[in-house]
Amino acid sequence: MSAPVEVMMSETEKVPEQGDARPREQIAYLDQNVYSKLLDADIAPWKDVLRQAGLRFAFSDVHLYEMRNRPADYARLLTELDAVFLRNPSAEHNIHARISCIEPGDAARRFAEHQEPSGIWDAFEAMLGPLHHLCGGQRDRDMQDIAHETETTMVEHLLSLLPAEDAQLRDAFRLSFAGSLAQSTDELGRIDPAEDWEKLTALRDHARRGDPMRNMRALEKVHHLLSGLPEEERKAFVELYPEKFAQTRSISTGELVGLSMALFGMGLVRLKGYFSGKRQFSNFASQSRDARHIEEAARCDMFVTFDKDAAELAEATFAYAGFPTKTFLAQRQPPEPHSPQEPPCAPV
Repeated sequence: MSAPVEVMMSETEKVPEQGDARPREQIAYLDQNVYSKLLDADIAPWKDVLRQAGLRFAFSDVHLYEMRNRPADYARLLTELDAVFLRNPSAEHNIHARISCIEPGDAARRFAEHQEPSGIWDAFEAMLGPLHHLCGGQRDRDMQDIAHETETTMVEHLLSLLPAEDAQLRDAFRLSFAGSLAQSTDELGRIDPAEDWEKLTALRDHARRGDPMRNMRALEKVHHLLSGLPEEERKAFVELYPEKFAQTRSISTGELVGLSMALFGMGLVRLKGYFSGKRQFSNFASQSRDARHIEEAARCDMFVTFDKDAAELAEATFAYAGFPTKTFLAQRQPPEPHSPQEPPCAPV
């Protein structure tokens, strides 16, 4: 399908006229860039959308991490929007449940509780360093250097969770966790990704040179990407991620993140700035959070974003995995005055 454009709602998508039977309230998962845009904007038109279209905005743990620098402001926004908190009811079993546990937003309390373990999230992002390098980032450095930097950063973040005055506990942590981490670091340091870089470059050229996916539908784009893989690698991918796999078996937490990142790495969207430039690792880490948003949104009725690439990646992930979640690309400014014929977002 061509790039998302701003369109009117179709007849089946129009808001019911007053007096009509209203559909059940639908859950709209907003990407972080939408909440960020709304933070300092007039949100009245968006609240009008909620009232007229029977929508309820949702946020997740991933939002809490990305909003951590302005918790009071975001708590106010989420409260004004009457947003609900999205929880995976099977998280403790490491299963991505097809249904969501919708809880009251209670944003201020959730931000307060989220601040304590934030070092775990920081450590997780530090782990992305070697993966970024394997995918073609920071080519001016060697894997051993990146692996050691990752180890040091992870230990620092995890130590921040322990009481500063408890030297015995901190020393015990270094001996146990940090010791096992050092072994993984040494193993990573022996990897030479140069050959993989050449394969990835060829795969991404196949995916994007001449813009062959311009008029493809989401599922066709995934098929196009897979056609660029060597036969054995394609078979391995399909064995790991059979088409519509979410409809035939339970899936693990993180499995959709892995699929989304794989499609990203193969060139589903533009890769400028992710593997070159001063902010390449920061951009790659942000992309990882986008993939986590996509996984969370899969349990909702719709995913709304201002980011065209995020919209296309989400649409392809949902289509291939077999989720009915719809993807919408938001307009830069909600129309004012709002009317049902002028929605603030367009279906991808």
